[in-house]
Amino acid sequence: VLDSKAPTIPVAEYIYTENRYKQLTRNNPEVAKKLADDLQKEVDARFAFYTAMSKDTEGLISL
Repeated sequence: VLDSKAPTIPVAEYIYTENRYKQLTRNNPEVAKKLADDLQKEVDARFAFYTAMSKDTEGLISL
């Protein structure tokens, strides 16, 4: 059973509230964009996996 809802804001919006990540966008915007995109894909995939696990009532997912 999932105890949280799906993320409601993009990862980039969340991480750029911290100065250390904002600094990266100032110093190297291309790398910052790629890292934020990669992180968003990872977050989406992980949540999809957890959602699938929570719906797995017949042992369709093996760990």
